[in-house]
Amino acid sequence: QIRKKQKAEKVIDKKIEKLIRDAIARSKKKNNKKNLKSTGFALTPEARKLEKDFLSNKGKLPSPVKRGVVVRHFGKQPHPTLKGITIESNGVFYATEKGASARVIFNGKVLAIQVLPGKKKAVLVQHGNYISVYKNLDNVTVKKGDLVTTKQEIGKIHTDKTTGKTILAFVLFKEVQRQNPE
Repeated sequence: QIRKKQKAEKVIDKKIEKLIRDAIARSKKKNNKKNLKSTGFALTPEARKLEKDFLSNKGKLPSPVKRGVVVRHFGKQPHPTLKGITIESNGVFYATEKGASARVIFNGKVLAIQVLPGKKKAVLVQHGNYISVYKNLDNVTVKKGDLVTTKQEIGKIHTDKTTGKTILAFVLFKEVQRQNPE
């Protein structure tokens, strides 16, 4: 069951990575950037400044939930209840209260909204060459292209009807490389 669930997560991650790669290609085409060595977005001066500000706030960014606890950290780790089982997490998972909203960790622009299995959604927010991803949302209050600000609520986090748990999956990318959000 764990392998099946992780395989499904990897399929979603591949879709997100493709979405980011396509957005990078579109930005280069739009700005007539032929530099194939550059792996990132063709950034405007404003977007470069935004990325610099984002990086200068490393370690000081707010949580993507108002109240909550981290229930899964980034990277390989032992399963919390099953001995001898290792899981790999592509982000940080926050448990929060029912009805809670996800909020943006820094100013940016909504790059995309992706529909996930079960009609849940993921919102991708661009901060220069960095993309923060907020997965497991029911209702989204932003749309592609919207400018968002730090701590702005962007959607309600899904509560699982079986377990009663409200979990936000938060992932951070630099271009298409996953980063440790912590």
